[in-house]
Amino acid sequence: MPLGMNAGRSWTLGVGAVLGVLAWLTWAILVSGDTRQSVRLPDGSALCLEQIDYGRSHTFRVGFPGLDFLRKALPASLRRVLPPGGEASTEGDRDTLVPWFSRQNTNGAWIDPDAGLTRIVDEHGCSWPIGWQSHARAGDAQLCYTRVEAFPRRARQFRMAVRQGTNEVWFTVKNRWRFEEQPWQPEPLPATRTDQGLAVTLENLKVVRTDDGRVYADPRYTLSENGTASKTWKNEQTRFTDALGNVSTYARGLLEPDVMWVTFNPTPALCPYEPVWKVEAWFRRTAEAAFTPEELWSIPELDLPKEGAAVRLDLTNRLQGVQLEAACFFGPGEIQLSNHVLIGSRPLRPGSGWGFSTSTRSQGGQTTESITQESTTAGLALAAKGLQGNQRVLVFLSFPDGGKVSQESRGRSVGDMRFYRLKWPSNQPRANLHIVVDTTRKAEFLVKPPRP
Repeated sequence: MPLGMNAGRSWTLGVGAVLGVLAWLTWAILVSGDTRQSVRLPDGSALCLEQIDYGRSHTFRVGFPGLDFLRKALPASLRRVLPPGGEASTEGDRDTLVPWFSRQNTNGAWIDPDAGLTRIVDEHGCSWPIGWQSHARAGDAQLCYTRVEAFPRRARQFRMAVRQGTNEVWFTVKNRWRFEEQPWQPEPLPATRTDQGLAVTLENLKVVRTDDGRVYADPRYTLSENGTASKTWKNEQTRFTDALGNVSTYARGLLEPDVMWVTFNPTPALCPYEPVWKVEAWFRRTAEAAFTPEELWSIPELDLPKEGAAVRLDLTNRLQGVQLEAACFFGPGEIQLSNHVLIGSRPLRPGSGWGFSTSTRSQGGQTTESITQESTTAGLALAAKGLQGNQRVLVFLSFPDGGKVSQESRGRSVGDMRFYRLKWPSNQPRANLHIVVDTTRKAEFLVKPPRP
């Protein structure tokens, strides 16, 4: 083939490659620009909403879609004009909305965003619950992101407020996602459900909205067993779900076994302008209930520690298929455990409060798990292995004078080890320990939320 024809073909292929790259770049810029927004801050830096996506797996790449492909496809002479790359990823066990934020200084260099999403606001002025803030790096880019479980799925667009230092910055986001709506119909109140002999009546539901748009719901229940009003059950938590799949964030922990939550009264909720909410309520027994021997483990006359001290127990039992191991009582202070065995205790150091540290070491085929806890309150360290989703552990103390002290809450857990807070009277040197493995009761209702 003549030399001129080879040159002509190479020139044609080169032009085609350049045109293809230009077309790709144009598409990539258009796609990126649909989401990316930037707000100039008082210090001259720019806070940017880089990307927002929905699903279980989320990836942010520095540059534009297809950058990695172009880097591989282009000749070395053209790669130099491409921006540097990098990516950050996060995954979860459920679908969430994830916005990614960055900040750049006046020279265009990436800097710490020092920012966090504080609320999402819909067209009714309702503020939606926000999840945990996280940080990541993608190449040189410093990022912050939030996994949002509840947001205005019905709206065409919504606003997001981001706190950056002392600044509050707003972004408006187009809702490009569509969700299947459940064909729920609300029922009149009061309404009653029965679960294993416990009758739960939802008498009414009150909704309040604060000045900043946060919505709270106050469900009122009455409980009875065999037709008689019951005072030995309590509402552990209530969860709200709308027909498009939003779930009130603060109740997510109920999907996990034996998670103790602070009882909100009223409870954080969703937008009351939705046509229907599903109300799911869990109930558990109190220390005043009558328990069967299969549910209750009682250990009499145990010494209670003072501040800065602990009492080793090393007691085991099995209830309702759950393996229990009472490790120690602890007073306010610091304790150290090794493989669930108390090995040391001391008073809190000045300025200390609640704190945790853990470490795992393997040597010669043996694994050692060490836990150090700092606590300003007394309590019980208890391991519970094999708990099912509807099982809960109740811990309480009884005294010779007939008094009782129940767990205030369950603190942080490490593996199977749980730390239950108990405030016993300082004039009681000994107590009877009672541990219950109980099964929760659940009631579900479909209601029309009242508008505030």
